[in-house]
Amino acid sequence: MKKFIYGLSLCSGLQSGTLWISAQETPHFTVDSVVVVSLQTPQYLRETGRSISVIRRSTLQTMPVSSADELFRYIPGVEANMRGMGGVQSDFSIRGSTFNQVLVLVDGMRINDPLTGHFNNDLPVSREEIERIEVVRGPVSLVYGSDAVGGVINVVTKAFSAFNYENGVNSSGEVALGNQRNLTSSAGIQAATKHLFVRGGLSLNQCPSMPLGTGFHSDYDVRQATVSASGQIRESTRIAFRITGYLKEFDARNFYTVSPSDSAREEMRGYWIQTQLLNDKERKQTRLTISFRENHDDFLFNSLSPHNIHTTHAGTVQFTQTRLLKRITFTYGFQGHLRTIQSTDRGDHSETQAGFFGNFAYKPGETIVVVSGLRGELHETAGLQMIPQISVSWKPGKWYLHASAGKSVRNPDFTERFVSTALPWLAPGRNLGNPRLLPEKSWTFDLGADRKLSVFFTAGVTVFTRNSRNLIDYILTNSRDIPENNNLVPDTGYFYAGNVRFLSTQGLEGYLTGEVPAGPINIQATAGLMLLKSSNRENIITKYIAGHAKQLVTGNLAVTHGPITFSLSSIYKIRKKPEYAPAINTTLPEKYIVFNSSLEWNLFSNRFSVRFIAHNLTDVKYADVLGAGMPRRWFSAGIRWNSIGF
Repeated sequence: MKKFIYGLSLCSGLQSGTLWISAQETPHFTVDSVVVVSLQTPQYLRETGRSISVIRRSTLQTMPVSSADELFRYIPGVEANMRGMGGVQSDFSIRGSTFNQVLVLVDGMRINDPLTGHFNNDLPVSREEIERIEVVRGPVSLVYGSDAVGGVINVVTKAFSAFNYENGVNSSGEVALGNQRNLTSSAGIQAATKHLFVRGGLSLNQCPSMPLGTGFHSDYDVRQATVSASGQIRESTRIAFRITGYLKEFDARNFYTVSPSDSAREEMRGYWIQTQLLNDKERKQTRLTISFRENHDDFLFNSLSPHNIHTTHAGTVQFTQTRLLKRITFTYGFQGHLRTIQSTDRGDHSETQAGFFGNFAYKPGETIVVVSGLRGELHETAGLQMIPQISVSWKPGKWYLHASAGKSVRNPDFTERFVSTALPWLAPGRNLGNPRLLPEKSWTFDLGADRKLSVFFTAGVTVFTRNSRNLIDYILTNSRDIPENNNLVPDTGYFYAGNVRFLSTQGLEGYLTGEVPAGPINIQATAGLMLLKSSNRENIITKYIAGHAKQLVTGNLAVTHGPITFSLSSIYKIRKKPEYAPAINTTLPEKYIVFNSSLEWNLFSNRFSVRFIAHNLTDVKYADVLGAGMPRRWFSAGIRWNSIGF
């Protein structure tokens, strides 16, 4: 039975390892024409020497999801541990990394919150704004510095991309209602001329009572408003701008603990500002980008506890320049970061970080490309660190062979360093920060091969190993072994932030992707597999490291016949072992398989459609995080419109 379900998941179209091709695009489209921008050096995908996925807008629109963060559940090599629907909260993991070891970007700028990696899914964009998503697996600390250990997720939007748009005023969006009084809605209006693009949008996800697999009900209210614009101010110079405001209020019961007294609620509000100046000439590209984020988080553990209130600020300035020589493409750049926090339980702190990098892509022949570089990363507490990286690609015939090696670093966030340190008293079993934490250091090596099997199909496999030292996690520690323990209960256990000396993670990623036109029917199917294994030499109890799945199969199948499109997405996950929390009588199962499906009827040349989605089609009781159950089966129906002119 296990093999049958496993095979069914693969055949249902599960995952793309290199590129997802839309049913609306020609099957003769080749990945050799895709230019990747996430590495700051614009390169063709097959010349990066890296394992990269590029998911285009038209493919993202077919997925049966209700929020932007759900899209990442079906991207190869990404494990999204969700705590709820509607964009409430998700932890991202790439190649078995912790959620703090993934760097999330919007148009090349980091949105990782300095408070905690739990907020990394708070994208300041709606689905309608996304042009494509790029996922780079493996270390990217050479380009971006701290946090880019497992990989990088870069969301590229319309306003900041180099695409030309249809002139005039157009609108796009969706409205859907669910059987649990769930509302999913977003709407945007854009105006475009030859030299100017402006877009404004609103999104709202609400549900007053969603039944969970734990037996409780959850609620959420997620709102967002955004305005973006880009314009050509000279023949080769463009400027882009975005401002986003958001508000989130949700039931956070057992998001972070398995305590029976946990009835937590959380409210977040803030804004994101980003601007970019791009000068793009024939043999030189210069880019200056500045971003600023303010986030206000109000967390209430239960009605008897005080509010934990945190306000964080994160500002980034980034400069890069790329020069094209005869056989060498040279890129160099600088990033500077300033982060601050004012917190009732963590205190008030600030930190600065800066990095300089340079790398080159050397093409000695038509089929071989070597990319190598070095970064100097300066952090006010961690000091200076040197970060090298190298990758090689070779394209003999229908094959694409690639290999890479690189170092990555991650500095602790404010929560890992200071959580609960400002409280006068702390109950046993709670997390406690450690200001003396050392930065994490990792080396990753990978080797992969991809082959174009036919006009319609491509397959590939990549193996990797990552050796990490001083990994940061919360370690079960007796209070007598914790310095400055005056606010702790004597001779009791706490999860005290510390450095795990060594962790080794090995993995394999395989995929098969293709699109088959069969007369009036077009079938787009993808299948993929990720196998992971981590080993730790220390006999300690930790919270997060090596908490990844050991097997993960995810993906999508889309069948289009005339105006009708049927889509089926699935996730099959196997963990190391089941987990049980006796205090709340909740189990995290060893494995689960979940299907989502949608049926869409497109009208008026695909500009208007009626859509029905079945979430958790087989009504599986499951969770990604112990205690934070996911919703049982529910349905939604609504309308979507795209590029309706005025």
